[in-house]
Amino acid sequence: DDSRHVLCPAAAPLFLPAFVLAATIGRLCEGEVSELRHAYDTARTIESYLVAIEGKTAALFATACRVGGIVGATIALVAGSRERLFPAFRAGILTYGSSLLATAALPAAAPALLAASGAGGTLGDISGRTMLQRLIPDEKLTRSFGVLESAYMWWEGIGAFIGASLTVAFGPRWTLLVAGSLLPVTGFAVRRKLRGVDVGARVPADDLALLRRTHIFEPLP
Repeated sequence: DDSRHVLCPAAAPLFLPAFVLAATIGRLCEGEVSELRHAYDTARTIESYLVAIEGKTAALFATACRVGGIVGATIALVAGSRERLFPAFRAGILTYGSSLLATAALPAAAPALLAASGAGGTLGDISGRTMLQRLIPDEKLTRSFGVLESAYMWWEGIGAFIGASLTVAFGPRWTLLVAGSLLPVTGFAVRRKLRGVDVGARVPADDLALLRRTHIFEPLP
């Protein structure tokens, strides 16, 4: 019986972080081996150095964000079953921003704080998108999310440019302070409007009644 080798979907959120961490350990070992191979190499190129650090500090930070994203998505699955999503959205943006602020103050705890930031960012993103999906009529949903994705890509490019400029001008700590305070401050300023768009889940009673009368859906609750 090969069924024992199949991963249960409900258990995937528990095992996926372990898989990500295992892959990261292998990547860190590769980066360390690359570093040792070029020890005392005065002719080492910048490209070789970047490859080594990508498999060391950069890989650790990236994994922290990935694990946080998995945790945040798992929390969002639970929060999405509730009628109101504004509390989850508020918790997400506060966790995201406060974790970046704490990273500026405690660089040694950066991996754990980046994981918390990744969890908060994912929770806020999923909750916010679900709030919009509940608010916007179905016939306008595709166009609205098309505009949203375009705005995401636009601001992602602008944010990368501004972040790099701030890092060069003021250093990473001040950049983290600015980035970490942006979402919490903005969310606090427009909190009433955000609470107003949380219209709750729309239950299509007629459609559900039609599904319940269909023979193939009778076993469903």
